[in-house]
Formats: sequence, structure tokens, C-alpha cells
Amino acid sequence: MLRRYNIFVLSFILISIFLWPIVGYAGNIQVDKSALKERQPEVLGDNQIYVSKSNINNGIVRLTFSKFDVSQSVAIKFDSPVQEGSVKTVIIKVHSTEPSTISGDIKFEPFNGLLMKPENLIISNESGLIINNCTLDVPNVTLTTSKLVYGDKGQFKRFQLESDKDIKIKKLFTKGNLTLLYNDEKTDKISVEGKTTIVGQKGNYDQNVSRIVEEVD
Repeated sequence: MLRRYNIFVLSFILISIFLWPIVGYAGNIQVDKSALKERQPEVLGDNQIYVSKSNINNGIVRLTFSKFDVSQSVAIKFDSPVQEGSVKTVIIKVHSTEPSTISGDIKFEPFNGLLMKPENLIISNESGLIINNCTLDVPNVTLTTSKLVYGDKGQFKRFQLESDKDIKIKKLFTKGNLTLLYNDEKTDKISVEGKTTIVGQKGNYDQNVSRIVEEVD
């Protein structure tokens, strides 16, 4: 009887090892499979995100994740040639009940020698953001716990700040402008070469984070 049990346990272990690469690695960066296909980038491990032409709509790249925890530097690459300057804004939207922890740099790397660095980077998680040690080399960076509202053609319309969750920053460096849009302010060390804007009041805001008094649908 004991021998049969040992054989069963050994068989289970061997099957688990065999199936691991087939099932896939559930890492710290996971694409939201419930999102539209054009909002699902290809993720390799925890440090490479590949963006294709199908992810670009009117100069906006919307990347949707169910988990986005950066434990090391992560590189965002465009895996097919796109016209220089065609990408204006990259939006990283996280649908999760847990805050995202970013403890590494987020950088854009070239494809075939062409560097596609956007003018704007927006990172949004309504459950909160924790920034431990991060460099964001983008002209305009927005970190927020807002909902993101879009028009019928996919154009970005406004931030809708309703969440009570906050953004905790221990160390953050950006060479451009930084906007923090959330309900509470808990920051330690921020190094910004450009302008810093902190908004902590619930409401609706446009992309420049100017207050919108009335919603316009």
C-alpha cells in the first residue's frame, strides 16, 4: 500500500514538472485577458513588454493588465516598425483589487534602431500604486488611481477620480513633468526636473488635469 502511495506521489510530481512550462509562468506582470485583444500586449517574463501596431489607436497605446508589479527594470518595445512620432501616449491600466508595486525602472527600448518614446505615460490602478525605486524617462508622467474615460472612437476624454486609495512614493525620478492624481498624498522622495502637479480632490479632470466641473459625454 505504501509503495503504491509513493508511486502516486512521484507520478504527481513528474506530471506537475512536465505541465509547468505548458500552463505558463504566472509572473508579476499579467495581461488582462478580459480586455479587448488590441489592449493585450505580449509579455515575456517580468521585464519585457512587446507592443504591436494593433495596440496603437490614434496615437494612443492602451495596455491593460490584471497585475503589474515591477521588481526589476521593465522594457517596453514596439515589435514592428511604426512611423516615428506616431505614438503620443502610452496608458498602462491595471484592473486589480491590489495596489501595483513598482520597484524598478520603466523604459522604452528601440526596435531596429528606432526609439519610440511617447510624450505621455499614464499609469492607473484604482486600488493604489506603491513606488519604491523607479525612474520614468518620459516628458510627461501621470500616476493616478482614477478611472479612465474614453470616447466612442477610443480617444481619451477624462480622468474620473472616485477611489479612496492612495499612491505611496518612496523614491521616484523623472526628467520631465510629473502629475499625481489621487485622493491622498503620501510621498517621501521625488526628484523631478520638470513641473510637479499634485491633485488630491475627487472629481473629473482632462488630460492636462484641469478640473472639469461638469461631465460631458
